[in-house]
Amino acid sequence: MAHYSLIFRTDGSEPDKRIEFNGEDPGRALHIAQRQASDRLAELWKDGEKLCTIRAVGEGPDFWMIGPAA
Repeated sequence: MAHYSLIFRTDGSEPDKRIEFNGEDPGRALHIAQRQASDRLAELWKDGEKLCTIRAVGEGPDFWMIGPAA
């Protein structure tokens, strides 16, 4: 089972929010992101390697935008 980190970066006035979990795949990250901060960009990491950025788009959210790791 892999170790994942979901990091919500802030503007520097407060600490970044970090949520860690173990799982077979990163799908759980979308559920966590929607509950925690669906209006903010998050970085998704797996075992210390940055996989991508994710952001909810739309009011539902309607869909997730997945960006490059860099």
